[in-house]
Amino acid sequence: MGYRFLVLITEMEVIMDKYLELGVPVSNCYQFMAFPLAILSLHSQSEDWIYSNFIQICFDLNLSPIPYYYYIYDYTISPWLDVQRLQKDILQANSINLLSFIENSLNINYYVYCFVDEYYIPNRISYMKYHYFHDILINGYDSQLKQFNIFGYDEKYILASTMVSYDAFQSAITYENSNDPYLSQIILYKFKSNGNYSFSMESFIEQLNEYLNGINSSKRFGILRDPWDRVYGIDSYHCLTKYLEKRLIDKNFIDIRIFHFLYEHKKLMQQRIDYLLRNGLINDKRFLDDWSVLVTQAEMIRNKILRSRIVGFTNEKLQVINKTLNNMYLDEKKTLSDLITLLS
Repeated sequence: MGYRFLVLITEMEVIMDKYLELGVPVSNCYQFMAFPLAILSLHSQSEDWIYSNFIQICFDLNLSPIPYYYYIYDYTISPWLDVQRLQKDILQANSINLLSFIENSLNINYYVYCFVDEYYIPNRISYMKYHYFHDILINGYDSQLKQFNIFGYDEKYILASTMVSYDAFQSAITYENSNDPYLSQIILYKFKSNGNYSFSMESFIEQLNEYLNGINSSKRFGILRDPWDRVYGIDSYHCLTKYLEKRLIDKNFIDIRIFHFLYEHKKLMQQRIDYLLRNGLINDKRFLDDWSVLVTQAEMIRNKILRSRIVGFTNEKLQVINKTLNNMYLDEKKTLSDLITLLS
């Protein structure tokens, strides 16, 4: 079954002790970013920050677990989020009951982000089949039923809510398959109502230039961490072509997330251009029309890749997709150059 990349947001019929709402995130390709964005999507005042960011992208030629995504220095940072980070061993060292800690955090409006073994989590592909460490977001609990409401991709590849018993969650959170402190962290998110951020045209143009010229944006954070050796910005189109050519030869699994993200990036830029028009920052609707074509092309490519998982990936399909990718590259380069000239 292919990825459906849907987000299911439903009103909870059961009256819980605490339930924190979630909206539809502008990016759902990876949960770690979808979760904070689902919180922010409920608050229109965060719009300026969202559309000032999520522009630069990068492709990892080594195909790491996150091969193609936005370049983000730290996905937890936002002027509209109060964020608390800690390790589970801090709770253990202070004899703090983890379940009570989560309940109390939810009671004061903190969403709880953590990693669990989804072998113990219902409605997951790995449920009672194999151990798989993955991130989740806890946004509610019912003390009478002794259940948490968790949010994440289910077995149908839909981003949705699932009820998990306290006992199952306890097993899932205490299972350890790695010494990686990243997997042992707990992050608390709360919307910061007194946050402040205004759309920065200077920063926006700078990021557009870095994207258009394939500049390694991670170098500006070199005093804090080693820069990422990846292919940046519009140059990543060439990586997509080479990636598919290799998959045709080696017959290995095509990672649909790569091509869903291609669509997601174009879709968010389309929304960003609409934002610029709505706020009088540009007045030429041609840019929105041009970008709508890119969104349609990216969606077509993603859907062809999805269908190929059932009927097979052929050289004919590769040629069609590569031709579309090349057209997108040329059209996007011209459209962004024109946009930068206009904004400058």
